[in-house]
Amino acid sequence: MAFLAAIGPTLSTIGTVVSTVGAVQTARANASIESENIRSAQFEKEDRLKEQKRLNRQRVGSARAGFAASGVAVDEGSPLLVLEETIRLGEEDLQAIERGSDAKIRNAVIRRGAARTKSTTSLLSGIFSAGSTLLTKKKAA
Repeated sequence: MAFLAAIGPTLSTIGTVVSTVGAVQTARANASIESENIRSAQFEKEDRLKEQKRLNRQRVGSARAGFAASGVAVDEGSPLLVLEETIRLGEEDLQAIERGSDAKIRNAVIRRGAARTKSTTSLLSGIFSAGSTLLTKKKAA
């Protein structure tokens, strides 16, 4: 019976260490996933911006071609206003993509920071818990 009482603190400490290692590994994996999410969101942002710029150019070109086919000058009056409005709306679309993508990236950065913090706090908590278990049980013996 004394043997079981003697190994109890050791088993408890081993359990704490195993639990701590698992928590740290999980937190680090989550941080790694968020790093990949950040990279992916940055690539997606670039792709969406390129596509939107292409669409903007296409819309302006199409409007110019339509006016030209009708024999209307596009350097003054209503046709010019239509082109300016088309360009302005395209710029708004680009800004909306920027804002949405930047928010997605910021959120992933925050989650990555939280995962890194969780890794550190899990490690520290495990060290103190294991140390406390060993010290408390050794004093009692």
